[in-house]
Amino acid sequence: METSLIACRRLALLFISLWILVAPLLAQSDCETLLGEAEYAYEQGAMKEALIGLQYLETCDFDNKLLVERQSLHLRIFEAVDEQIEAINAAKELLETQQRIAKEQAEAEALAKEKMTAALAKATAENEHKQKIIDAFHFHRGNLALASRKQGGTDKYGFINKEGDTVIELKYDHIQHFDSNGFAIAHLVKDGKERTYLLDEMGTEYPVVQTIEAITPTTKAIDLRGVLLKKFPTALLEHPQLEIVLLDGTKDRPNDIKSLPKGINTLRKLKTLSLENCQLNELPTEIGKLKKMEVLNLKSNSLSSIPSEIKQLKQLKNLNLALNSLSIIPTELQQLKKLEHLNLQGNSLKNLLPQIGQHDAVVSSDSHFSEVEKQNLRSILPQCEILF
Repeated sequence: METSLIACRRLALLFISLWILVAPLLAQSDCETLLGEAEYAYEQGAMKEALIGLQYLETCDFDNKLLVERQSLHLRIFEAVDEQIEAINAAKELLETQQRIAKEQAEAEALAKEKMTAALAKATAENEHKQKIIDAFHFHRGNLALASRKQGGTDKYGFINKEGDTVIELKYDHIQHFDSNGFAIAHLVKDGKERTYLLDEMGTEYPVVQTIEAITPTTKAIDLRGVLLKKFPTALLEHPQLEIVLLDGTKDRPNDIKSLPKGINTLRKLKTLSLENCQLNELPTEIGKLKKMEVLNLKSNSLSSIPSEIKQLKQLKNLNLALNSLSIIPTELQQLKKLEHLNLQGNSLKNLLPQIGQHDAVVSSDSHFSEVEKQNLRSILPQCEILF
């Protein structure tokens, strides 16, 4: 539009020059009419028509009044044309500025996207690398892994979580992985003397002895695992302060305990009792009086039934009944609301708890529970991990 207006001005000046030379003078009345038409075109913003009108008015012989009006109109038209040209230039400059800003923004967004993509790729690679490291660790129940670091030229051991945070301080001279009972054996040399502890998953230290003769009034844990026992060591009943008693035999050298004494109820502070590979064939009803019991490991025995008094162990969190001779799930288990881990593997289980579900107990054709039956059992112990 700017080019068009400039061309109009140039054309008007050329036309005026030629018109003066060759055109006859218009009549006075015609000039007044042309002046009015040019004025009207100007007022309507039709500058092209107003300029053409001015070209014709150049041949008029105006009196002083009409001459002043023509000159005034001439100035106003050209001022309006100049204003339009300036407006066009300003709009053009604004458009160029907007285009430049849009281009800069697009370039900035592309650069930001490129950086974000690179950062995401780096983070993904780091996560994959971290996962490979995590996969190389053995995490007890998916939570804690054995770790070590140099301290004063000596390796010190402890446990970390999957985020790499230290959960159990790396200060021990030797340490073992957590066992199925939730304990790790740790050795710490201090002031030239070695101390042995059982560590739970919270890092609580239990000074542990490995012979009955070493028990003192402050002893809370005894570990007789691997000691070939012909019967339950009744001397333990003289130490009611005990909280952890580990009496496991081994697969090749099982203990011959067979049964527990009725006096087991004297160990009222007992929290963990492990009797794996002890050839147990029965449990006394007094087991139900161990109210603080949290872990009861009865794996690899010959138990065909569990006393109903087990329902009194309201604090029980971990119950291992694997590799026994159970044919039914003890109905009392559904009352153990704090139970977190239940192992029923390796039994000859044939029917579902009769109280569970809206149908009669079902016997699976392969003497194992169907998925429906397993789900029904899980529904009454929703917080419990159950192994069939």
